[in-house]
Amino acid sequence: MYITLSWFSHSFTEMPLTLFIVLMIFCGIIWGFCCYLATIRQVCFSLPIVLGFALIFRIAGFYTVPFFEDDFYRYLWDGYQFATVGSPYLYSPENLFDLPTLTENLQNILYQVNYPELKTIYGPINQYIFKLAYLLGNGDLWALKLCLIAFDLACLFCLWLWIPQHKLIVFAWCPLLIKEVSMTLHADIICIFFVTFALFCLHKRYLMLSATALSLAVCAKITALILLPFFLIQRPLLQASIFISCVGLIYAPFLTNSLAGFESTAIFAKDWQFNSMMVGFLSLIVSTEMARGLSLLIFMSFYGWIWYYWFINYRHSNQINMIPGDQIFGLFLFCSPVINAWYLLWLFPFIALRFSWWSIAAITIIPLSYITGDTLLDSSLSAFQQPDWVRMVEFLVILVAINYDRILKKKLYLDYI
Repeated sequence: MYITLSWFSHSFTEMPLTLFIVLMIFCGIIWGFCCYLATIRQVCFSLPIVLGFALIFRIAGFYTVPFFEDDFYRYLWDGYQFATVGSPYLYSPENLFDLPTLTENLQNILYQVNYPELKTIYGPINQYIFKLAYLLGNGDLWALKLCLIAFDLACLFCLWLWIPQHKLIVFAWCPLLIKEVSMTLHADIICIFFVTFALFCLHKRYLMLSATALSLAVCAKITALILLPFFLIQRPLLQASIFISCVGLIYAPFLTNSLAGFESTAIFAKDWQFNSMMVGFLSLIVSTEMARGLSLLIFMSFYGWIWYYWFINYRHSNQINMIPGDQIFGLFLFCSPVINAWYLLWLFPFIALRFSWWSIAAITIIPLSYITGDTLLDSSLSAFQQPDWVRMVEFLVILVAINYDRILKKKLYLDYI
């Protein structure tokens, strides 16, 4: 199925939407069944089979022409600007449209960058990777793919050092991961790797290293900041000092002559809305601004409750239990005004540590979010507008899975009694 997607990406100007949706959901169902066998039934998939197919899937993705996405043009352009100008945050792309020194390849990249009037939003750690990709490939796509797949495989290696072998399949064979990283090159995998490494270090009680790794994750994607309170549970002053110092050192070179992408991030956070659940539903009742405020309040309330419950368990057991990152990021996405498909990758590595049907369902059904006016070629819809039924189907599938998880949890508890 991945090879089919790769072949169609070379054979057609536009990937057939129906083919993509059907193949991705079917891959998700097969993957979910394999995860069930490996984690619940504890069927032993041998390590060569798990790693062998994981590598084959990523090779298919490597040879795929990116489709339905154009964020990688911004990555390539940031890498060029960082390598030549000294900072990717100084100029917006539209200010350099008439730059006479650009090669034909770089001109093509520049004119494909989305929102060229805005400076980049990507964090400094990502920018160093983009610069490395530019230096390796001089703006060619293969170098960027190689860098992102390397982080993908590094994350898999980190999990291999940590979790039982039979659970590796949850990460290694995830179709959304293959599509969003190997095929369409979303840089969230950089943050996910550092989060995974931070959790691994916390599990091993390498507190200073865990704080450092989390700071790198935050400097790649600010979203990782919501995990910070869970890392400050032991020796909080030491870890907070290391975290703040590392973030300061990483951002300092860029803050001297720019805002390091925060101004563009603020614009997107304020104005952008896509595939939202809570915000979208509340917007039917109240204004969009009030819906955003209420969603934030709901998130903070439940987030505080999750942290408090986790902290009480820590006080009673005097040991750090697994951070409920799947619940935290699931709640964050449910309350967020934007749920892009690749945001579901933030659930890793948590679902590799704790299997749940709702997370499998969410990752499987999220390709429906690619059904927009742009991909449907429907003039009655704006480019990023979705048909009304898309979010309803996504929400219902996830809701059914959540209730199924609750029934199973209750059944296991009664069986234990």
